[in-house]
Amino acid sequence: MKMTIRKRVTAFGAVLALAVGGLAVAAPQAQAINRVDPCQGGYTWIYSDSTTCWGGLGTVNVVLYNVNFIDGGSNNGSVIANGVKVPFVNDRQSAGTVISPRATVTVVKIDSSI
Repeated sequence: MKMTIRKRVTAFGAVLALAVGGLAVAAPQAQAINRVDPCQGGYTWIYSDSTTCWGGLGTVNVVLYNVNFIDGGSNNGSVIANGVKVPFVNDRQSAGTVISPRATVTVVKIDSSI
Protein backbone atom coordinates (compact mmCIF):
# COMPACT_ATOMS: atom_id res chain seq x y z
CA MET A 1 0.00 0.00 0.00
CA LYS A 2 1.41 3.38 -1.02
CA MET A 3 1.61 6.30 1.40
CA THR A 4 0.31 9.59 0.16
CA ILE A 5 2.63 12.61 0.17
CA ARG A 6 0.56 14.14 2.96
CA LYS A 7 1.03 11.05 5.18
CA ARG A 8 4.78 10.96 4.41
CA VAL A 9 5.20 14.62 5.37
CA THR A 10 3.20 14.08 8.57
CA ALA A 11 5.22 10.99 9.49
CA PHE A 12 8.51 12.77 8.76
CA GLY A 13 7.41 15.76 10.87
CA ALA A 14 6.49 13.50 13.79
CA VAL A 15 9.85 11.69 13.67
CA LEU A 16 11.71 15.00 13.41
CA ALA A 17 9.78 16.47 16.36
CA LEU A 18 10.63 13.43 18.51
CA ALA A 19 14.29 13.59 17.54
CA VAL A 20 14.61 17.31 18.27
CA GLY A 21 12.63 16.99 21.50
CA GLY A 22 14.86 14.13 22.61
CA LEU A 23 17.98 16.18 21.97
CA ALA A 24 16.63 19.10 23.96
CA VAL A 25 15.86 16.89 26.94
CA ALA A 26 19.23 15.10 26.78
CA ALA A 27 21.29 18.31 26.78
CA PRO A 28 23.31 18.61 30.01
CA GLN A 29 22.64 21.52 32.34
CA ALA A 30 25.40 24.12 32.31
CA GLN A 31 27.13 24.79 35.60
CA ALA A 32 28.36 28.29 36.16
CA ILE A 33 30.11 27.63 39.48
CA ASN A 34 33.88 27.61 39.12
CA ARG A 35 36.90 27.08 41.30
CA VAL A 36 38.86 30.33 41.17
CA ASP A 37 42.53 31.01 41.75
CA PRO A 38 43.83 33.22 43.21
CA CYS A 39 41.32 33.64 46.02
CA GLN A 40 40.02 37.21 46.25
CA GLY A 41 37.37 39.04 48.22
CA GLY A 42 33.82 38.32 47.10
CA TYR A 43 34.41 34.64 46.37
CA THR A 44 33.32 31.83 48.69
CA TRP A 45 36.38 30.59 50.60
CA ILE A 46 36.40 27.03 51.94
CA TYR A 47 39.19 26.75 54.50
CA SER A 48 41.03 23.45 54.85
CA ASP A 49 44.55 22.09 54.58
CA SER A 50 44.40 23.41 51.00
CA THR A 51 41.93 26.32 50.91
CA THR A 52 39.81 26.65 47.77
CA CYS A 53 37.68 29.51 46.45
CA TRP A 54 34.49 29.33 44.41
CA GLY A 55 32.61 31.84 42.28
CA GLY A 56 29.49 31.92 40.15
CA LEU A 57 26.11 30.29 40.76
CA GLY A 58 25.29 26.61 40.69
CA THR A 59 26.21 23.28 42.23
CA VAL A 60 29.35 21.21 41.91
CA ASN A 61 30.35 17.83 43.35
CA VAL A 62 33.74 17.94 45.06
CA VAL A 63 35.82 16.11 47.65
CA LEU A 64 37.48 18.56 50.03
CA TYR A 65 39.09 17.09 53.16
CA ASN A 66 39.72 18.64 56.57
CA VAL A 67 37.41 21.63 56.05
CA ASN A 68 36.77 23.70 59.19
CA PHE A 69 35.47 27.13 58.08
CA ILE A 70 33.53 28.75 55.22
CA ASP A 71 33.59 32.45 54.34
CA GLY A 72 30.63 33.14 52.03
CA GLY A 73 32.20 36.24 50.49
CA SER A 74 29.47 37.89 48.40
CA ASN A 75 27.51 34.63 48.15
CA ASN A 76 24.74 32.70 49.87
CA GLY A 77 24.60 28.93 49.59
CA SER A 78 25.40 25.65 51.27
CA VAL A 79 27.80 22.74 51.37
CA ILE A 80 27.29 19.10 52.22
CA ALA A 81 29.79 18.34 55.00
CA ASN A 82 29.94 14.84 56.50
CA GLY A 83 26.56 14.15 54.88
CA VAL A 84 24.85 17.19 56.45
CA LYS A 85 23.71 20.34 54.64
CA VAL A 86 25.50 23.38 56.11
CA PRO A 87 24.24 26.78 54.90
CA PHE A 88 26.48 29.83 54.60
CA VAL A 89 25.64 33.48 54.02
CA ASN A 90 27.42 36.51 52.62
CA ASP A 91 29.87 38.71 54.55
CA ARG A 92 27.22 41.37 55.19
CA GLN A 93 25.17 38.92 57.26
CA SER A 94 27.86 36.80 58.93
CA ALA A 95 31.57 36.69 59.69
CA GLY A 96 31.69 33.11 58.44
CA THR A 97 30.45 29.60 59.16
CA VAL A 98 32.35 27.19 61.39
CA ILE A 99 31.77 23.53 60.60
CA SER A 100 32.91 20.47 62.47
CA PRO A 101 36.68 20.14 62.46
CA ARG A 102 38.14 18.01 59.75
CA ALA A 103 34.87 17.75 57.81
CA THR A 104 34.74 16.30 54.32
CA VAL A 105 32.79 18.52 51.91
CA THR A 106 31.23 16.70 48.95
CA VAL A 107 28.97 19.39 47.43
CA VAL A 108 29.34 23.15 47.04
CA LYS A 109 26.20 25.08 46.09
CA ILE A 110 26.02 28.83 45.55
CA ASP A 111 22.43 30.06 45.32
CA SER A 112 22.81 33.83 45.08
CA SER A 113 25.30 36.64 45.06
CA ILE A 114 24.99 40.20 46.39
